Amino acid sequence: RLLILKRQYFDQALPDQAAEEGTASTWHKMLAKNWLSSCQLRHHRCNDRSSTAILPSRLLILSSTNNQILVRLWDVKNMTDSPMADVSPGYCTLSHCWGQTLPLKLTRDSYKGFQENIPFELLPKTFADAIHITLNLGVSYLWIDSLCICQDDQEDWLAESARMGDIYANGICNIAALDHGSCFFDGPTPASKALYFSTRGKHYLTTKYNQPNPNGDWLRNTPLGKRGWVFQEIVLSPRTIFYGPGGISWDCVEEEANEAPGL
Repeated sequence: RLLILKRQYFDQALPDQAAEEGTASTWHKMLAKNWLSSCQLRHHRCNDRSSTAILPSRLLILSSTNNQILVRLWDVKNMTDSPMADVSPGYCTLSHCWGQTLPLKLTRDSYKGFQENIPFELLPKTFADAIHITLNLGVSYLWIDSLCICQDDQEDWLAESARMGDIYANGICNIAALDHGSCFFDGPTPASKALYFSTRGKHYLTTKYNQPNPNGDWLRNTPLGKRGWVFQEIVLSPRTIFYGPGGISWDCVEEEANEAPGL
């Protein structure tokens, strides 16, 4: 039974993890992608939640050409402005800590310029990391609150904040940055040779990574967990990948997984 679950769970074989690599490593990219693809293939309840065509008012369109990442704001009401105007695109969302300042945000003055281009090099590292993660997952659209809600327009902020639940509930996957300033962290993560995962009450241990039982208390002890809205974002999202100094972990409607004991 364990062997069958293992083959289903991993879409492609993972390489051995380099001891000193951080959460931006090829190993972690493949692990995150495998978690998502497995969920999309096997979890009916997760896919039922994200099957709606409801979209946020705005999304970031992401692309990568010649190792250069391009980002621009898309006004969803104007479907002709999208390279995928004939379909309803899937998108990721970001849960993050704002910190003391926002070096780059959507305002009435920056709106038109953002529709043409948002300079990738000016983005906070957490945003840049989330864009890398989104593209690695094979998704070309991302929702970030401060770049998709006009921050100096009270009417827009009230309207969009009222839709926040739908925005997270209808995304493909939520990316949760547990600490300030980054999704990716350097240095080794404590992944070992076996993967623990839980299918909501039924617990399994494969021969790939050794994980503890995910416990909701750990989130409250992170900078992200101290934000008032974060639990709504995570509960409503059909899937969340958590990125922190201790490694990455996964939560969806049907399954939990954690590569890092002690996260």
